[in-house]
Amino acid sequence: MVGGAGTTILDWRSLQGRLGFTADKVLFYGTGLLAFADISHTYTNLVTGIAETTSGLHAGWTAGRWN
Repeated sequence: MVGGAGTTILDWRSLQGRLGFTADKVLFYGTGLLAFADISHTYTNLVTGIAETTSGLHAGWTAGRWN
């Protein structure tokens, strides 16, 4: 049986903005979010000691409005 150990590192950042206006007694606004994550995973084979690292940058967004 071969065993291994893994480590995952997640470094993320986000940016959110809002824009709105009023009409009479009503507030209309929209909001949006942009997020980035740098994910790095290292797997080490405990028998051979060989380590392999993979990483990638992932991005996502969301948008919405209230009225």
